Amino acid sequence: MLRHLLVSLLVFTLAGCFPTDDSDSGDGGGTSDGGTTDGGTTDGGGTTDGGGTTDGGGTTDGGTTPFAWPASADAYTPADLRYVSSFTLPPEDGNGGESCCRDWGAASANEGIDNAWAALARSMINLGGIDFQALMDEMIQSGDVVILLDTIDPGPLPEDRLVAKLDAAFDGVDWATAAGGQGSFLIDRASFLPGSGEPAEWFSGVLSSGFLDTTGESFTIGLPLFGATLPFHMREVVLQADDSAGEYLQGELSGHVLLTDFYGAINDFVQSPACSCLGLTGPIYVQDPSSGSWTSDCASDTSGCDPTTETACIAFASSNIAQQGTCGLLSMMIPVDIDADGDTSTFEAFSVGLLWEAAPTVSATLAP
Repeated sequence: MLRHLLVSLLVFTLAGCFPTDDSDSGDGGGTSDGGTTDGGTTDGGGTTDGGGTTDGGGTTDGGTTPFAWPASADAYTPADLRYVSSFTLPPEDGNGGESCCRDWGAASANEGIDNAWAALARSMINLGGIDFQALMDEMIQSGDVVILLDTIDPGPLPEDRLVAKLDAAFDGVDWATAAGGQGSFLIDRASFLPGSGEPAEWFSGVLSSGFLDTTGESFTIGLPLFGATLPFHMREVVLQADDSAGEYLQGELSGHVLLTDFYGAINDFVQSPACSCLGLTGPIYVQDPSSGSWTSDCASDTSGCDPTTETACIAFASSNIAQQGTCGLLSMMIPVDIDADGDTSTFEAFSVGLLWEAAPTVSATLAP
């Protein structure tokens, strides 16, 4: 009964926090101002889509930088690596709004800075006792998620910068050692496009007055939900860093997560061997091709799942509140606030903004 009440309260709370029929009156344009980015477009940057090609041809904005990525992952030499030691959900701004990280302008359903993920996280801990921040801390400190940022000076302009995002693993160290600037790492070969030394995800921009401002098409990060860590793809990404001390040790990350990616990740998870207890033969979330709306085909029987070790399988696939099921309710809980296709009559994504901290590294080599 308590669970039912909490979920009901959460649904009504989020329905009021994230309208779906009003457009933001803010300015667009994709420019940054004081660390907060306005607008919903990005230029340059790497992508994992398009059959291994990269928009911009591997050049910084304007197409003037004759920079070429190595021919293979084995030939990649890190330039200036930092280990991302934490991601933090930003607090409110003190006036009931968001303090970080980006105003999506006319692409948003709300006015001001947009951060639907942070707002959802606060609602979950206040109403449901689910602490997303604690889950993210555990995810990073356990070594389940290890991310390196490699800052590259490609020339010819002195302010031009590229930032490569590399997934990795600890190499004989723990989180405390790595966060203290003494980390050694093994770079995952999957960080690169197949048969290439080009990172699958990278960002281009400039360094100006001690502030690094870059944009890219995607940043894949594990987001914790119901005890499982699912890969979600942040798109139209802005990656910023404070370089006032020449260290790149803190910054902001913002983007949006498409519902197609979000529900796709859930469908992949519940149909994976980790959830074989469900016996599913198809997805539980399906998009109507004509209206674009999402419908759920919840599992009719989850009795074969262990509620202690397969909690996430039950939570995602069951509609039974007594079993902590969220199937059917999830589409109402997700705060959809970003228009991703230029038609503001509907919204296809939710905004995400995170603060990050990083530490220098001692060594990083390519994994065998």
